Amino acid sequence: MTDFRRLLVGSIVIAAVATVANAAVPSIPAWSPAQDLSVGGVRAQPSRTTGPVDIWARAGTPLVISFRPSADQLREGLVTARLSGGAKLYAPIWWVGPGTGSGPLPRPSGDTETVGAAFMAIRAAAWMDIPTDWEAIPAAVAQRRTSVSSSGNPWRLVIDIPPEAEGQDLVLDGRRIATGWMRRAPFDTPRRSEVNMAGWTGACIAAARRSPLDRWRARLVAGEPLVAPGPAQDEFADKVVESLAEQIESEWSEGLDRLAAADAALAKLTRERLALIAEFGTVRSPVWTSDEASLTKLRRDMLSPSFSPQAKAERAREWLSAQARHAVWVADDAAVVDAVSGRPAAVFAGLMLSPGSGPSAMMIGRAGVAQPDDIISLSPSRVGTSTVGLSGGDHSEFSVNISGWAARRAVIPRTIEARPPGLSFGPFFEDWSLSSWLRSSTDTGDVRGGPSPAGLGEPVLEEGHRTVAMLSTQDAVGTGSSPSRRWMLYLECQRPAASATQRSEEVLVHLGGQGGEVTLRVFADGQVVTSRGGSTRAPVEQTDDRWIAWVTLPDSVLAEGQWVRLGITRTDASGLRSSWPRPMFPWEDLPPHAAIGLGEWDGFPQRAR
Repeated sequence: MTDFRRLLVGSIVIAAVATVANAAVPSIPAWSPAQDLSVGGVRAQPSRTTGPVDIWARAGTPLVISFRPSADQLREGLVTARLSGGAKLYAPIWWVGPGTGSGPLPRPSGDTETVGAAFMAIRAAAWMDIPTDWEAIPAAVAQRRTSVSSSGNPWRLVIDIPPEAEGQDLVLDGRRIATGWMRRAPFDTPRRSEVNMAGWTGACIAAARRSPLDRWRARLVAGEPLVAPGPAQDEFADKVVESLAEQIESEWSEGLDRLAAADAALAKLTRERLALIAEFGTVRSPVWTSDEASLTKLRRDMLSPSFSPQAKAERAREWLSAQARHAVWVADDAAVVDAVSGRPAAVFAGLMLSPGSGPSAMMIGRAGVAQPDDIISLSPSRVGTSTVGLSGGDHSEFSVNISGWAARRAVIPRTIEARPPGLSFGPFFEDWSLSSWLRSSTDTGDVRGGPSPAGLGEPVLEEGHRTVAMLSTQDAVGTGSSPSRRWMLYLECQRPAASATQRSEEVLVHLGGQGGEVTLRVFADGQVVTSRGGSTRAPVEQTDDRWIAWVTLPDSVLAEGQWVRLGITRTDASGLRSSWPRPMFPWEDLPPHAAIGLGEWDGFPQRAR
């Protein structure tokens, strides 16, 4: 799973452009690939203006590089370093990564405005897959922390580079590393940003600013210089963390400026794709790629002194063409239900991820059927939706085509019939994150295979967070008999065994039937609050590791209908939200739905379909 509360940050690959020649020192051997400097797997060679470069530095600025130290180096806490000209350098080893505060987040409490902002911040960080609490720890201290030393985060060398170092190579433990030198003060001219930083968008950008690995992207979206010419409001208090952020920003700034010199229009398009924002109805959200390997390669290619300006532009075009062009997913399997036939209609959503392109048509139809069910127009970076009626039966595959790109998507094809002793629901799915949504909704468009699992997301499998639900009747769950049998929803919610009963635990049930719609908020203490006003109490059983509730569903919605639209979401005490039948976007309040058939339950009226 990719829960942001448990995210571990991978290694950073350092790259930029060499601009000066180096004096050769034949007596110093080349850097040995046996010790991984995490510089992209390119074997170091003597620095040349047109040759491979392994690390990039700015004179007078700390250099931060990923490094795999030996056991002896960890014990020492530093690496022997100097410039090829002979000057000695101080090169301590640091562990830099998410701090303890990036684990499971407590649910906020306080006044309504503060709680709302806190929830938005938590969910924005989850969507972005960004740990937002970073710290730097010296190697000697970090080794004594099991959680730190075994976390998989890379060690870093932090080297103070003197102003007179430009033009020389770096020498670590007697091994010479091809070193490129960036401009003394590389920062972009501020660009006008069209992005409104309020609301959800602002929360996502704020999350990016709190990570040294992602602050460059936040500044790119905001139209700010990637390398601030002076102290900035988003500067990290920890100087090592700040140096890591500046290292990454310097390389992107230098690389994008080099690309702009080769092709200004292409550089603009590349910036837009790196910082892509899309409209999901009333919400604007980042939808940029998080593939670190492809981003690293792009940065190295833009910076490489081995490439001519034309070659740099070609590499940027290749990167753009390799990015996902479209995203398609099933937003709701039962957005509406036909009152007469009881057949549901599904909502398909599509998004064009290519900035600079024009509007295009999205066609949705049953797989293998020539005539599409619907055709809508898509605008770039704006989600479009189509509601398609389902014909029943077992036909669940639909083909979606956008400008020649095609993919299959699977839907729940009909009402799911409830029969004794009960209809179980599960598994529950975590809220979409940007990476899980992109993996699920952007595929190769190969229509020769089966339907894509788009829309299924990440199921909650971890002990202490799983949820089980079952639709039954009052008699079936054993809570007592009644002259008029009523529909009941059984809820079983796991929690960590050591946790106490939490009032903040909540299950939200959304129902839509022939009697209208209603939302039930069910709390761990048994209180049930309805969107129609008023509240009731549900029977609750508490154990050390779970709470169980039997919730009576309102007759006013179900009446004697043949179907109900049902969606369930749970937010546990740790802040993890999950839903059935499909994942929710973190900014959504109500879950997607499935159509549940009620007419075949023993003892209830049978009606012709």
